[in-house]
Amino acid sequence: MKNPNDKRNAIVGALLAFVNLGEHEEREFIATMNLLLRVSPKKRREMIEQLRQDASRGEEFVGIAARRGPSPSSGLRSVDASFPPGC
Repeated sequence: MKNPNDKRNAIVGALLAFVNLGEHEEREFIATMNLLLRVSPKKRREMIEQLRQDASRGEEFVGIAARRGPSPSSGLRSVDASFPPGC
């Protein structure tokens, strides 16, 4: 059985990494997280696999939102202003 502290440590680590991002990276992270939360389970698995592949190749995080660009169904205005309306 996994140690419950592993998940807590992962959450704390992710939050600490987030607060050290620059403004552009922070926005890209949030836009990518929003997409992950809103897409279908199948698309989410595909996005996660793409992120894992990028990480295993040591590629710099670009973000799924930046790759995709805004789409009518995503609610994103642009890559640089990639928050859903009302945020």
